[in-house]
Amino acid sequence: MLPWFPPFQTLTSGRGSSGLAGAAGGWGLDPKDSKPDTPGPANWNVDVFVQVIRDLAPHLNWREVVSELDHPGFSILSKAGLRILVQGLFRGLQDVFPVDQIYKPWKNSEGQVTVSAMAVIELELCQ
Repeated sequence: MLPWFPPFQTLTSGRGSSGLAGAAGGWGLDPKDSKPDTPGPANWNVDVFVQVIRDLAPHLNWREVVSELDHPGFSILSKAGLRILVQGLFRGLQDVFPVDQIYKPWKNSEGQVTVSAMAVIELELCQ
């Protein structure tokens, strides 16, 4: 779609659509490494990010984005990462969250456990 911008091409290519995670950052953000005054992934405006994705890829299947979180290396290690993920997906989906994609068997079972564990720990973010 946009060959001159490989991260976006990855985002819209199916398996790589979880590149949303890498683009928005914060999935593996270690709270010890975060400094409140330092701009970075935890400070992104998720609404603007999702709107840009919608403008550039209006036919992006957000349900597919959720299913493609199941890939090697994906994990949620912090509240900030979960917040960015949940906010971005809820805004992108604009519909009922496809919980079945989170609770089906994943190939990356460790990633699935990190998502589920953080969702339980930070329940208020997922409501």
